[in-house]
Amino acid sequence: MTYRRQLQSLVLAVVWTFACGGSTSSSGSAAPSAEPTPQGTVTQTDTGCTLTGVAGPMKPGYVSLNAVNQTSALAGFDMWRITEPNTYQDLVAYVAKEKDLAAAGQGGLGHPSFVSDLISAQVLPSKTGTLYGSVRQGTYAIVCLGPTGAGTRPLALVGPIQVQ
Repeated sequence: MTYRRQLQSLVLAVVWTFACGGSTSSSGSAAPSAEPTPQGTVTQTDTGCTLTGVAGPMKPGYVSLNAVNQTSALAGFDMWRITEPNTYQDLVAYVAKEKDLAAAGQGGLGHPSFVSDLISAQVLPSKTGTLYGSVRQGTYAIVCLGPTGAGTRPLALVGPIQVQ
């Protein structure tokens, strides 16, 4: 997804959120009828992101994480599965490069080709939402997104999260 399209999605999410009075969440697949297994909390602040309550590997299946926005802007939380042979360190390097480009006011790299299984949530300022969807075996990370002078971009990364 290009950042222009992602920004459009975030704007639509804000409109939907105001209409529904809460947060928005989406998953790349249809939601199963079973209740998701709660996994922890990801929190975005003005200085970064943290992940708490995830002890050891997750089990494959339908999961949820609390998504806490402690900023004064709309925050995005994307959980991506890193496809082999790429590694978590490749995603760390991608986010670092995105941050450098945003700081310089330059265009972004676009959605990385080595991630899949997007699970996403957009949360209003000072609100809590839910990040939920299906995960399968592999290595995941959560990318925290927010506004920069160059548009909505990755601001921080938490992980790796193993699913076994």
